[in-house]
Order: sequence, then structure tokens, then C-alpha cells
Amino acid sequence: MITSKKLDEGILGLKSPWIRESTAFRGEPEIDEHDPMSDVPKMKRRGFGGGEGGAAFPLRRPPVLLGCPAVLMPTFKYTAMDAKGGEKTGAIDADHQNAAINALREKGLFPTGVSEVGGKKKEKAPKAGAPAAKKPAAAKGGGMNININLAALWGGSGVKPKELTVFTRQLATLVDAGLPLLRGLTVLQRQEKNAVLKNVLGELTASVESGSTFSEALYQHPKIFNKLYINMVKAGEVGGVLEVVLNRLSQFMEKAEKIKGKIKAASFYPAAVLIIAVAAFQPEIRRVLIRIGRPRFWSRSSQQLSRTIEEMIAAVTDLGAARVGAIIVIERRVALGEFIETGRRLDAEVSAELLKTLFYPGTPLHDMAVIVRGDRIIAAGVQLPLAEAGTIGGFELGSRHRAAIGITAGSDATCVVVSEETGVVSISQDGKLTRNVDETELRRHLSEAIA
Repeated sequence: MITSKKLDEGILGLKSPWIRESTAFRGEPEIDEHDPMSDVPKMKRRGFGGGEGGAAFPLRRPPVLLGCPAVLMPTFKYTAMDAKGGEKTGAIDADHQNAAINALREKGLFPTGVSEVGGKKKEKAPKAGAPAAKKPAAAKGGGMNININLAALWGGSGVKPKELTVFTRQLATLVDAGLPLLRGLTVLQRQEKNAVLKNVLGELTASVESGSTFSEALYQHPKIFNKLYINMVKAGEVGGVLEVVLNRLSQFMEKAEKIKGKIKAASFYPAAVLIIAVAAFQPEIRRVLIRIGRPRFWSRSSQQLSRTIEEMIAAVTDLGAARVGAIIVIERRVALGEFIETGRRLDAEVSAELLKTLFYPGTPLHDMAVIVRGDRIIAAGVQLPLAEAGTIGGFELGSRHRAAIGITAGSDATCVVVSEETGVVSISQDGKLTRNVDETELRRHLSEAIA
């Protein structure tokens, strides 16, 4: 049996607390004191079967919602670009702004500005490459809205390449899964820890929400998104394959990071080898660098050279016979200025008497070395670097022999040593010591060194 309540609910789609169900209406009209329409009497009607005991159908006026006009969808004016780059303008009805934007995109248009007719006017989206419009400093009914550009404040983008790669990969995954771009940007902004990137994602979300395309929003942040990134996103929007482009971008950026890491690793290896080589071959490298020093030229006659050599041989012979220790360094092409500064400058002519006096025990300069340059004694009492302690042919090296090896290992100088204990004369060149040198061999070495 169809009752009045079911009929009202089926036809009008409404449920009223004042609709009552009656099974046997006989007699006077029934009045409901709580029903605002109870002045309309309920009349008896025959049932659908033709008997008198059918359901009672109240004769009611259809409900009217007084003072409530019909709800219409708002109208939005839009400015958009078609696939060929032409500008289109018009109006469209939609429930809200995002629905209008989606409807335009379904028609193959790319909205650049959407504003509600009669509502608050939306600013036109900036064109690609154009600077972003300045936002007001204060909003109506709220506090100050200060927009701090952290990237400009820090003097750089503030976003590491790895962080940008992770963002691109995550956005590609969300879009590929069917999540709308705007929703994906909002999700990533909430979970982003980098303050600069979080601020940028907020601005991207606001730009896209106002009607700008994703590529146009990226154009406003050239310090973070380069031209390749922006142009690839733009191509993906035009072709309708944004998720594919974002995946390709993330893959490209990940490979670039791997290559960058390999380059750093490859650069570290030779740098480490160079440091180890410098530490291991310090004397040889020092010798090469010292040899780059300015050469010394002396304009002397052969007679002067011969006299200087003979004076040195005479002094060494007498010192060896008297077992007086001595060490004479002959400077060659490599300057020994750093060692000369440790002693006393003389600049005196080479003579046997002066050399024996300098090394005679009891004099202030006898324990140190003498440096000879050409036919001049440049300095006395010079302190030389000592080589490591050791033995040569069972002979334990003393301080003078170690000093001779040390000075010749780091330069091209020739050093003559007289042993204080045995009176034996030795020659050191290139860090190698030769003992028991006779007068003939000594003359040959001194001729090569002074000439």
C-alpha cells in the first residue's frame, strides 16, 4: 500500500515532520495542531483497489521555500592560450575557480588568468619570464603579510641539487599516480624540511592556484630552476605528458649527481697521490725547485780559479794533518741564501790562512760550516740541516758528515769534510758521501764545483 508519506518522499524528495500516515479516515477532517498547513483538511479518497478502506491522501500544497532564490553557478572570465600560442578570452560557468581552470584545460586551453564575474578580481597570471607582482604588505582584517625571500637574503638559491632532485622525483611519482598537480605541490610543501624550498613550493602553489601554468610559476624562481628545467616542464604541459617529463627530469638530475660524484672522486685520487708524493719525495722536489733559482755567474780568469782551488786544498791538507774538524760548502747554481742568513757574513777572498783560522779550535765559528761562492768566502758559522744518523762501511757518521749529506741532498752544492777524529777528507755530492779522498781526486771535484 502506498502511503501519503512515501508519495511525498518519492515525488518531492522531502521529509516533513508534519506528514502523517492514516489508514482509516472516516468522519470529520483531521487537523494537526503542529502542522503549519493544518488548515487544509484531509479528504477521503478511495483506494487504488476501488474500496472505501484505501489510504487517505492529504490534499496539500507543494512546499515552497520562501525568500530563497534558485542557486546558480558563478561565471568566470578567463584569458587563455591555445595550442598554437594564440590568446583566447571568454566566460565559463563553474562551481569554483579550480573547476573553471580544469574545464578550460579539458578544452585544450592553457589559462593565464581566471576571475569571477562580480567577485573579487584575480590578478592576471604573469607571462613567462616576467617578474612576479608584489604582494600587499598587509591584508584586510589580518596582520602584516611579510614575504621574505630567503634565497635573496642568503645570497644564493639555498637549495642543494640533491634536494631539488628528490623534489622532482617525488612530484613525478605523485602526478604519475593520478594526483592533481596542485595537490601534489601542497603535499610536498607540508613535508619539506628545507625552509627555502618550502617557501618556494608555497609560492608555486599560489601561482598555480591563481591560474598560472606550472612552467610560468617556475619562471619566477630562476635561481632554483634553470632554463632547461623550465622549458622541459613547459613542453610537458603543451604535450600533455607532464608526468613523463618530470620522470625524465628526475632521472637526468640523478645521473648528473652521480657523474658529479664520480668527478669528485676522480679528482680526489690524483690530489691524494700528489700530497703523498710531495711528502715522500720532499728532498728531491726541493732540489728541483731550488735549481730554478737564479744562476750565479762569475767572471774570473783561470789563474784565479786555480789559485782558489790550491788555497782550499792547502787548507784542507793542513787541517787533516792536524786533525782539526772542518766543513766547507761550495755554492754552485742553486743559491744557498736561506742558510747563509743563519751564519756570519764575511765576503772575504779565499785563502788557506783564513780557512784554518776559522776552523781552529777555540774560535767562535769553528763548529759550524763555511760557504764559498767562486773565489769568495761568503759566510762562516753557518748552520746546516742534518741527515739521518747512520753508518757508511762500518763508519758511524758524525754531525759534520751528516750536515754535508743534508746540504747536498737538497741542492747542487759540493761539500768538503775533514774528520776531527781521523783527519780523513771526504766529499759529499747529491746526498752521497765519499770518504778517503786523496789530493788528486779533491782537486778534480773542486775544479768541477768552482768552474
